[in-house]
Amino acid sequence: MSHNDCILKLLNIKDPNLKVIDVIDNLYNGTEKLVLIKAVLSYPINRCRNCGFATVNKNGFAKAHVRLPSLNGIRYEMILRKQRYQCKNCRTTFGATSELTKPNQILSRKLKNQIMLLAREGLNGELIARICHCSASSVRRTIVERIKPQYRVPVLPKNLCFDEFRSIKNTTSFICCDAQTHKLVVKLPDRLSSTIINYFENRYSKFERDQVESVVIDLNAQYQRFIRRLFPNAKIVIDRFHIVQLAGRALDSCRIALTRSLNKHSRE
Repeated sequence: MSHNDCILKLLNIKDPNLKVIDVIDNLYNGTEKLVLIKAVLSYPINRCRNCGFATVNKNGFAKAHVRLPSLNGIRYEMILRKQRYQCKNCRTTFGATSELTKPNQILSRKLKNQIMLLAREGLNGELIARICHCSASSVRRTIVERIKPQYRVPVLPKNLCFDEFRSIKNTTSFICCDAQTHKLVVKLPDRLSSTIINYFENRYSKFERDQVESVVIDLNAQYQRFIRRLFPNAKIVIDRFHIVQLAGRALDSCRIALTRSLNKHSRE
């Protein structure tokens, strides 16, 4: 196996048209180790992509900077010289392409995969950026690019579930889903009554809201105040998990009180 193939196999790059010219070990900012790979991307083209005539000549190179996934905490970058082509017939110019990156992008596909794997583990953007040796904004753009938009139901379900969760900067947000299919209905940035009321009254008509048969909530009395206004025909159902949790806390309190009473009598 050649030196070129060993480097490409180490980096998990399978493009046969990419040839490694040189590898330079260096120090980045004096603290972070950087491995710089110089490579060339070139392949023969028989016909023009624009007009289809066999009048294509090579027309120099265009330099591109590619960020590769980190290995063992080491930062890898590639200076890639891409072959340029020109058609004599239509005078169109175009460059060689590779599966290594998307057109006009610096981050490689492998690096984006590495970012998404770390994001699925629950790591925050700044920590992912330090591990992958990129900026936090690049991490956010990659996640937004790769994530699929959540499904929103077009028709208001007959059975709803209300709850809240901790979101950005310890803010408590509101979430509503279908009680039967568990599909997301809406996710609001806060759980204020005014925000929830405005959403449902502006998004759904009174006829649609009258069709709701039940709303499952926790022991939060805030929801009970406006559910009757939004869904006048719906039954309010308390989630059994919270009932069991409340009963468990009551039993713990009784057990503690009984233990203290027995200890007091035993000392007397």
